[in-house]
Amino acid sequence: MFLSPHVPCLLKSATLKLTKDETRLALVTCVVEPFRRELAAELGVDVVEHLFCQNPDRRDAEAPAWIPRPEITEIGFALPLSRQLVGVVEHPELPSAYELRDVGIEKIRVARPDPELPRLALSFVLVIVLESKDAINFVVHDFGRLVYLTFAAMQRDLPLDAVAASALSDR
Repeated sequence: MFLSPHVPCLLKSATLKLTKDETRLALVTCVVEPFRRELAAELGVDVVEHLFCQNPDRRDAEAPAWIPRPEITEIGFALPLSRQLVGVVEHPELPSAYELRDVGIEKIRVARPDPELPRLALSFVLVIVLESKDAINFVVHDFGRLVYLTFAAMQRDLPLDAVAASALSDR
């Protein structure tokens, strides 16, 4: 999802779900606030262009060069994201607390929490299979806290036995 390591996220809410095939899931809503242009750019050129524009009031040298578009109140994005490997730490200088595998990301939304302020917040839902101890501990212990997440796209595991058997049968 993001290329930057240690993205600060508040774990805002969590819902537990049982699928038809008896898989236990946690749907964890994460919030990144403020959601800055640099981080938006990591989601893609289209995202950053939808959300930010150049500051027309750039007379002051300390005024930001880019501001959230004034017409944005809330917008959702359907980004083609692969399953993620998510590293979780309580502080960027600490070692990894948890490693969450095969995490889905859904419901990516950007909103302006206060219409009077030029500030955006990003929210997204992590879909976590509750099979590992790390996944369960993450949901239980870090709920409602600020954590730092590092994302990496996961490659699907190939069934090597099937690939090897197929290669041998072709000979």
